[in-house]
Amino acid sequence: MDVEIISEKPLSKIDVKTKLEEYKKKKIELNFRSSKVLEQINETIKIKKKETDQLKKELEDIHIARLKDKQIIKLIDVLPKSTDSIKALFAGDNITLKQEDVAKIEETVKKYA
Repeated sequence: MDVEIISEKPLSKIDVKTKLEEYKKKKIELNFRSSKVLEQINETIKIKKKETDQLKKELEDIHIARLKDKQIIKLIDVLPKSTDSIKALFAGDNITLKQEDVAKIEETVKKYA
């Protein structure tokens, strides 16, 4: 069976948690993998949904052209506390940020970490 991907959208841990909890409320039984994902998210989540939305908006409002949704979600999930952590987070991506942009990101994320 071929599956057609209509669109892709990165989700933060809190968004995944919200979706899984919606399924549980609808009395849809989660499979083993989904249950483990929910358990892991509950153990590692650092901020609430409202704070996640605020942080995402603030990171978007910085207007760093090279910073895409995928990187914003990474920042929200990890909440890096230092410049080195931010650089390490993007080491695998093909993105280079100016030192002043990294400082803006660090300042914004520190409010929620």
